[in-house]
Amino acid sequence: RSSDLARVRESIILDGAILDEHCCVLHSIIGWNSRVGQWARVEGFPCDPNPNDPLARLASDSMFNEDGRLNPAITILAKDVTVSREIIVLNSIVLPHKDLSFSYKNQIIL
Repeated sequence: RSSDLARVRESIILDGAILDEHCCVLHSIIGWNSRVGQWARVEGFPCDPNPNDPLARLASDSMFNEDGRLNPAITILAKDVTVSREIIVLNSIVLPHKDLSFSYKNQIIL
């Protein structure tokens, strides 16, 4: 269920997910029964290869850079994740059954 005032672009929203008013979801996958609160932002990084190039592939073979941080990629919220209001989740992977009450960037949340 998505509010008419939610902004969604280049994302996948799975069944049962709830997007509250004024939230923003860009370049992300929102898992089953997850919720993105009012004014929250869930954003990944568009890293699509060129679909017109027959030899196209992702620029990086690894998920991590030399500092051990996530390389820019889409953000993934697994099943039953709640993002509280006014929270920002950027370039992160969130495992199932988490309640996020802080903002995160370039992290895997176990």
